[in-house]
Amino acid sequence: VQQTAEELGYVYNRAAASLRSKQSGIFGLVVSNVSNPFFGEMILGIEKVLGESERTVLLGQHSENGASQERMIKTMLEARVDGLLLVATRDTSKSIFDLLDRWEIPTVLITRRIKGSNAFYVGPNNIELAEAATDHLFAHKRNRIAFIGGQVNSQVHDERLKGVLKSAKTHGFSAANIEIAGHDSTREGGYKLAQELIAKGHKGLGILAYNDIVAFGAMAALRDANIEIGNEISIIGFDDVVAAKYEYPALTSVHLEPVRIGEIAAETILKIASGEHIAQREVILEGQLVIRQSCGC
Repeated sequence: VQQTAEELGYVYNRAAASLRSKQSGIFGLVVSNVSNPFFGEMILGIEKVLGESERTVLLGQHSENGASQERMIKTMLEARVDGLLLVATRDTSKSIFDLLDRWEIPTVLITRRIKGSNAFYVGPNNIELAEAATDHLFAHKRNRIAFIGGQVNSQVHDERLKGVLKSAKTHGFSAANIEIAGHDSTREGGYKLAQELIAKGHKGLGILAYNDIVAFGAMAALRDANIEIGNEISIIGFDDVVAAKYEYPALTSVHLEPVRIGEIAAETILKIASGEHIAQREVILEGQLVIRQSCGC
């Protein structure tokens, strides 16, 4: 039968099969930017778990645009996805979750909580990890602290900033003196923000970047200004993507295990979609600070 099907070029009719089983075997995944290596590594974890269970992943990118995100989600609903994995935009409206609830689509938010949503969540402990990273900057006797990159007033930015401020309070450092500069979470954004910091002088400067991509851009600006990273200034990233240890100097970064985050998110959505298991409503991964040379160690 299989040989004949192959000779005839038969292709399995998933749409017809889904009418019988009421499941398509397809899961939707929407992220902010596929060029960010953190999401690339996370997708590997998702693909591994869903691939092993012979499910298919539809991938979309919203580029931090709410209208684009809504269009992606509606397209996936048209494809009758069995569940949705979502790295949501900052301005995600309640109507999106009302729509998903109406269609009874299991949803797992990844790395970004959305206020007012009761969707499942998988992500890191941003507050404690940002606090630990900032503690490390103070341990290097940095008396000028900057938190750069990311969308100000977004959920993740707020959580990481809260950790920075907790550390500052512990060290008797005024919160008013923390330099906060938001921008796109890109190399270009990090480069521009570092240039602005350098223009004010760089003595005693310690930088915590919103993510490694921002840190890479900032480090490029520091190198172009002939500032010795790790000696004259300290810089720490967030995510610890594979490229971090190959930067010059190697980037100290908060390790978030993106592949593991993806695996847990995929395992969670499978449990919810099957209806056979009770999934944990919220999974928080602790992470750790990985020490390299960019901080001065």
